[in-house]
Amino acid sequence: MKPIEDVREISAITYGFIASKALFAAVELDLFTKIARGVDTLSTIAEATGVAANRARTLLTTLKTVGLITEQDHRFYNAPASTAYLVAGAPGDFRDYIRVVNGGFLYEGLRHQGDTTRQVSKMLENLAAGIDFDCAKTRTSWRYNRQREFFEKQQIRDHRGALPE
Repeated sequence: MKPIEDVREISAITYGFIASKALFAAVELDLFTKIARGVDTLSTIAEATGVAANRARTLLTTLKTVGLITEQDHRFYNAPASTAYLVAGAPGDFRDYIRVVNGGFLYEGLRHQGDTTRQVSKMLENLAAGIDFDCAKTRTSWRYNRQREFFEKQQIRDHRGALPE
């Protein structure tokens, strides 16, 4: 891969997670299979997935932006690669791999990498300076992060309607 030379390339990396999360959500909802089987309007997609229409529109717009689907006359269509690799029963069905990446193998494992790196760095600095780190605080921080992850996942599950205020 050639080295990055332009700020737009950095920006593309910065926003890449949005495309990934849209793909993960669409695979989780089996959206590409639904579209392939004729569930192809905003209202039928919202009904078939149980996702509120405004949230479904946001997801569909993101999927269009990254080229996974197209829209014509208020109907959605899978892109050729989506049909070949993201529809249940397709010879090249690639959805399980995407689920593994999203489910913790890579994406979730990297999600907190910055926080973990900073915590380990601080711990090592303290040890080098002869300052003992507080195990109870570390356990509390770990517990907080696990609770936060639970609530984030719950919020994702609650996407079917309005988010709590």
